[in-house]
Amino acid sequence: MGLQISMRECGDVSILDLLGRSTIDAGESELLSKHLRDLTATGKRKLLLNLVNLSQIDSSGVSIIVEMHVFVKRSDGELKLLFVLDVLRVFRLLDVIPSFEDETNALASFQRELAPRRADHRCSQEPRN
Repeated sequence: MGLQISMRECGDVSILDLLGRSTIDAGESELLSKHLRDLTATGKRKLLLNLVNLSQIDSSGVSIIVEMHVFVKRSDGELKLLFVLDVLRVFRLLDVIPSFEDETNALASFQRELAPRRADHRCSQEPRN
């Protein structure tokens, strides 16, 4: 199975749910890059990559994540990761790109003001196509 990407919104945060694997051979890393660039082109500045269901990523996929982190940051945005693949630890990307193991905490981290966290702060699990 190749990489599948679905997108959903939670307030002003765009969540990209990745499923499958991300490899350069099938052009899947370019697909991820295009989705992220399209989002930033439409003014989205808070992006959360959900890697929970991503089973495999190669160096090209890692490169896209790093490239997009830099691109989004230069556009005054934020890119964060939900769930951490071991390969990202090896490349020490967690020192640069904020990552979370819980979607509620990841979404709360985008808030600039320290507002009290509500227990019912959840967004739709339904992807937008």
